[in-house]
Amino acid sequence: MNKNVTLAECETRFDALTESRRFAVFVIQEEHFVFVNHAVEFLTEYDGPELCAMKFWEIVDESFRLRIKKEGLLRLHGRESDTIRECKIVTKSGDTKWIEFTAQFLDSDPPGLLGTAFDITARKKTEEALRASEAKYRFLAENATDVIWTAKLNPFRLDYISPSVEKLLGYTPKECIGFPLKNFLSEESLALVKSVLTEDSPVGENKEGDLNGGK
Repeated sequence: MNKNVTLAECETRFDALTESRRFAVFVIQEEHFVFVNHAVEFLTEYDGPELCAMKFWEIVDESFRLRIKKEGLLRLHGRESDTIRECKIVTKSGDTKWIEFTAQFLDSDPPGLLGTAFDITARKKTEEALRASEAKYRFLAENATDVIWTAKLNPFRLDYISPSVEKLLGYTPKECIGFPLKNFLSEESLALVKSVLTEDSPVGENKEGDLNGGK
């Protein structure tokens, strides 16, 4: 740092840095917020004075509150703690949001934490929708009488097959995983599948070898 730079200039640069970022920036000392940027206010729906009157764990959803409180207090005393990178918070209007955050120990007087946070609610909703879709598909597949399977194309080997395969072929799903397609199909059926996948799939040039599970 340039020794000629004054404390006031440093503070001005810090303010410009925090307010120009899209992520939330906050400082905690003695269990309370002592600094929040506009992104924190937007994220939580509380204004600065309201947040600074709160203890840091009071905006955290009950499902995470005790863990966040414990970790934060340990870090405020310069001690290592469990690393929690994601948690839910409750906004002023009562909405629940997911955030991803960091908290760095500040060797100040009194000791503090410098934190950043991002709103990841949309990502979490997408992940939950995907899990629900996968669970629904798996339920249907595992209760269907038809054999349902998925496979990797390079080389062509099964990576999922429904339980109904055992009644049809005598193999358990676990025994089938990793088998090449030629183990299950007649030569005529294998040739038909090859022709369809060779025409439609963009995978590699050596599709026949791939479909056979490698030569």
